[in-house]
Amino acid sequence: MELYFLDKDFNVVDFTDSFSSLVWSERFFDIGRFTVHFPRELFSRLDDAVYVRSSPSDDGKIKCGRIEHISAESGGKCKLEG
Repeated sequence: MELYFLDKDFNVVDFTDSFSSLVWSERFFDIGRFTVHFPRELFSRLDDAVYVRSSPSDDGKIKCGRIEHISAESGGKCKLEG
């Protein structure tokens, strides 16, 4: 699976398949959440990123979320949440 980082107009800013963890929490009556852990070298390339979306799954679904927080973590990792 690849993740695409999009700007405010939904244009692709960057993409990656090198993340160590991805969790999408979907909710039926509320807004879902996501968390992605990725290498720190990707951090500087996400200045214009506003949204993150997945590549299509086997059943053709694409998930998209608004980036709310990006933080650096220990061990050369970063965490992206929305």
